[in-house]
Amino acid sequence: MEVNFDIKRVQDRLLEMAKATAAILEKHDIPYQIAFGTLLGAVRHGGFIPWDDDIDFLLFDDSYDKATEILAKELPSD
Repeated sequence: MEVNFDIKRVQDRLLEMAKATAAILEKHDIPYQIAFGTLLGAVRHGGFIPWDDDIDFLLFDDSYDKATEILAKELPSD
């Protein structure tokens, strides 16, 4: 089965979502970091790995519940 989609469009949208998420976490002093393919892409490619279609955030156990509660309230509906 072949799936065709515009990876650049997906990555642009993911970047918007990541920026919104990071802004909310920073506003509430919730520590986070990027990881896995997201971190590798940032270092090695200066952005996304060309075929990557997700964003990897890490949250610490002690702030996870607070983060998910706040993000559920403050992330835009889109």
